[in-house]
Amino acid sequence: MATFLDAIGGEPEPTKNSLTSDDRHGAPQNPPTASPKKVKMTSASASGILLKAANASQSPAPSKTKLADTLDLKAVRSVGGGVKMSLLDSVFKTTHVNARDINPPHETLLELACRTGNVALAKLCYIKGAPLTQKAESTGEQKGLTPLHIAAKFQQYEVINFLNSYGVKVNTVDAFGRIALHYAAKNNDVDAICRLVETGADVNWRDKDRRTPLHFASMAGHMDAALLLLELGAELNSKDAMEYTALAHAESEMFFKLHDRLLKLGAKDLRPYVKKS
Repeated sequence: MATFLDAIGGEPEPTKNSLTSDDRHGAPQNPPTASPKKVKMTSASASGILLKAANASQSPAPSKTKLADTLDLKAVRSVGGGVKMSLLDSVFKTTHVNARDINPPHETLLELACRTGNVALAKLCYIKGAPLTQKAESTGEQKGLTPLHIAAKFQQYEVINFLNSYGVKVNTVDAFGRIALHYAAKNNDVDAICRLVETGADVNWRDKDRRTPLHFASMAGHMDAALLLLELGAELNSKDAMEYTALAHAESEMFFKLHDRLLKLGAKDLRPYVKKS
């Protein structure tokens, strides 16, 4: 029967008092030879050998299936333009939540939810791990926008409320340094302007071109948005990177009614190359 010493290749050393039969009868002894060096086997090293052998006998763990990073949104869209929510469980088994549509503008499901106002879909995407501040890589007008910007751009107030309630900061910037308030001003969306400012939007936030929401309202000729922003504390004569004020933008775009109204409120054209009257 094999012993533990047999298993590890060792053998017991004779004690000093133990004699062979030849020793007891005075038989001539063979010349001493160097015995092989003994390797001490501790319990820890023995356990390590056994553990290594056990691990070697195990088959490697199966790797996770890589999820697809594209999908065809047409396959889950309903006739009315909504999303067939019942199909999404099977979609998420093979497709990443951030997968982009193979069709232009190459939206993700979350971006689609924010554009169309589908709060249930937005919540599902969040539960599945979709980041709520990721900038869109889609083509066209949504490129570089976060979900909050998309919701503001398309006047989806319930989605704006959902994003705010889940911790998205109202002054989150897109790829151009703009906040959602810039898009609300550009759209003359006084309802969104009030909602965003009420939740902490900075009415004088500057984008990468140093343009404020008031600049955007003036460039689009939106009287209502411009006057509301001024009432909420917008700086009337702030200059952008080209040294244009809101008044200068209104004049440049030939929105003369807005120009005259701003002029009455004390607006100035501060461009250094414009002759002062």
